[in-house]
Amino acid sequence: MKALETRNLRKYFGNVRAVDGVSIHVDQGEIVSLVGPNGAGKTTLLNLISGLIKPDSGEVYLMGEDITGKSPNQLVSKGLARCFQISNVFEDLTVLENLLVAIHSISGTISMTKRLDDSEAVEKAMKILKEFNLDVKAHLTPKELSHGDRKLLDVAIAYSLNPKVILLDEPTAAMSYREKKTTVGVIKKLRDQLRVTVLLVEHDLDVVYEVSDRIVVMHQGQILSVGTPEEVREDPKVKEVYLG
Repeated sequence: MKALETRNLRKYFGNVRAVDGVSIHVDQGEIVSLVGPNGAGKTTLLNLISGLIKPDSGEVYLMGEDITGKSPNQLVSKGLARCFQISNVFEDLTVLENLLVAIHSISGTISMTKRLDDSEAVEKAMKILKEFNLDVKAHLTPKELSHGDRKLLDVAIAYSLNPKVILLDEPTAAMSYREKKTTVGVIKKLRDQLRVTVLLVEHDLDVVYEVSDRIVVMHQGQILSVGTPEEVREDPKVKEVYLG
């Protein structure tokens, strides 16, 4: 089953065809990576899918439902979560409290009578943090975390929203080798153990080849190539335009 699909999606900024008739799909349980040169249209495509901007034409489908043009908040409630390139967390809350805010936001239970620290939510939050190896750092604030752990916290928050599909925007950017290995393990875990479908934008091709079931290569707003890592690596068009 197609978990996520775009059909002939277009977005122009003046004379710039940022996304120009893009049709892709991500099957349920897949990790699909979106790659391409700078300016290829990758982030614009994620912005269209996640509701940050509206397409000029075309459609986006989540689990078969047309979600074109819906707001990010509406999309979260339907099972689409996104992690941004720059970590988006509450700096003055602890790691645990960041998770609790997300958990309560999706259930709509933040109120004067429902405290952040109610035991059921704390238990759920700690279980999620353990999945991402952050449980021992639950009492720290994000500014006390390493860069890699901050990015993992962002993914944990997205996962706490009960998504069917997670969009990851450059999850390993500026990470050390060790942090990248940890993050690769987490991305695989999302698919293999936590049963979440993943679409990610990533520049590190070693990461892309290791985690991806399929790769979509974009160039100048259009799809250049789609296939398994092996197929994309050997595609003459990709070698000429992207891999050099």
